Amino acid sequence: MSTATAEKQKIEPLELERWVPNPDKPGYLKFDRMITYRELITAVKNFLKTRGHDDKLDYACLGSTGDQKLDQQIARYHWCAVYAVTGGSEGHYIHVDLIRNDESRELVILAKTFDGMTTAYEIAHDLAVFLYA
Repeated sequence: MSTATAEKQKIEPLELERWVPNPDKPGYLKFDRMITYRELITAVKNFLKTRGHDDKLDYACLGSTGDQKLDQQIARYHWCAVYAVTGGSEGHYIHVDLIRNDESRELVILAKTFDGMTTAYEIAHDLAVFLYA
């Protein structure tokens, strides 16, 4: 799917933070929790499939945490960064990093494509919109 086509199709962003009504202040919300790694990877994989990107990818998986923290909440963060890079030996990678206030970063999603850098950019763009990057 071209970027022009993707822009015509509305992307409903994923809320990484969960907020609930604040009983002490009617009409206000209070922070409840961050989504879990399992919720994140499930939502990203479903999103990639609905956008038609899943067949362009060799894989999409959790990054540095692997499956070890599936049911833990992702850390609170300051920025979400989504970008495409050329692989060291083959293919192109799409990174999703969470950058904290102390500027430390965590690779939370890693995807790989053999369909070229233009495809990697298109997927990174769609993921950036989906994740409010």
